[in-house]
Amino acid sequence: METAVADSTVKAIPMRPTTWSWARKGALAIADQGVITASNFLVALMLARQVSSAEYGAYAVAFEVFLLLAAVYLAFILEPISIFGASTYKDCLPDYLGKMLTIQIWVTITTVILVGGAALAVYFTHASETLASALAAVAIAAPCVLLFWIARRAFYINLAPGAALVGALLYSFILLTGLWVASSTHLLSPWFVFALMSVGALTTGLVLLRKLRPTLGEALASPSVGEVCRQHWNYGRWALASAGASWAMSAVFYFALSGFHGLAASGEMKALVNLSAPAAQGFTAVSLLSLPYASRIYDTQSATDIRRLSSRLTALYAGGTAAYFALVIGFGPSLLHLLYKGKYLNVAGLIPWLGLAMVLRIGATAQALLLRAVQSPSLVFVAYGASTLVAVFVGIPATKLFGLQGAIVTTVAVGATALSVSLLLLRSRLRAIEPRGELQAA
Repeated sequence: METAVADSTVKAIPMRPTTWSWARKGALAIADQGVITASNFLVALMLARQVSSAEYGAYAVAFEVFLLLAAVYLAFILEPISIFGASTYKDCLPDYLGKMLTIQIWVTITTVILVGGAALAVYFTHASETLASALAAVAIAAPCVLLFWIARRAFYINLAPGAALVGALLYSFILLTGLWVASSTHLLSPWFVFALMSVGALTTGLVLLRKLRPTLGEALASPSVGEVCRQHWNYGRWALASAGASWAMSAVFYFALSGFHGLAASGEMKALVNLSAPAAQGFTAVSLLSLPYASRIYDTQSATDIRRLSSRLTALYAGGTAAYFALVIGFGPSLLHLLYKGKYLNVAGLIPWLGLAMVLRIGATAQALLLRAVQSPSLVFVAYGASTLVAVFVGIPATKLFGLQGAIVTTVAVGATALSVSLLLLRSRLRAIEPRGELQAA
């Protein structure tokens, strides 16, 4: 049985990478995430400029369908890959990846049937050819993009974001080249954009998989597809619930502001929260490295090592966010003027409150990451669920009484709840696994 991927990615993960190594890998991960985000933004911008409002609306609706599929896929496939690939199946990773490709075949069939069926239903019930064609394109594009995501995620298991960045650059080159050709020849449409995504993602995914060399078929010591599915289901159902709770922690305020103070108030909050996007995206990228690393620590070392990692990640996530917002606060009014051409300057005074909320929220993200690494996604749901209760029972009345100020200040309490509860749950979980760590050390 082949037990190694390509030489460039199979190196054993160093259990204590140097600060310089982490900084370099983190920069590559951020660049990888940034390239994908930037290319998607350029696609949306170009499409908005060149097609009709109805066509762009069809693209927006179809893209939301894709995002829904992606959220489910993240919970049941991508996040568990980072956990189990770096721990349970670290010694037979090619076989594990081969099983994931088998599962991907069934994901593809299911997606084509469900989304393709939705496209047919839209066409025959609403006679909307534009939306129907966009949904049909999503039915083809989604499996290709998700396959590409599996390949990218596999490189992060062995802390090799450089290879993932190469894939992101290739995907973006194909996508943006096709976009330029379509724009020049007046062929740009929602259907064409999703077709470009299919070609770029499938081509790049196959290139990356060729480097990873997954093992197809059954091997004597490899997990069965059924076993992998059970593990992913047991983990993913809680991961999906946690994602829903995390979404609700923020969404509550938009709904409350719209209901009590009008859509303009929600727009002000969105404009303000946009300032946190670079920090959030940066630590999302860093988490792609941190999660498999923490999973390997949990699998091979003791609870004490997880505690040390908790302290380091909290300092990195919360400290990095604080440093970012120190700059944002310093340039707050100028930054708002630059971004929004003089609009939303009235929210500049709330930037420090937003910064404090994000320091707490992203600090909680580090603890949630470690709870996932010790294979306790249900505890992440408990922490985020507690924060959602604060958002509902404190945030809604505060938003009704004080508007945007009440909403933003309450997000500080929401972040503090997420951080404190996740810290307590992590400590409780580590006490429970302490005997296992002592046995491993012996």
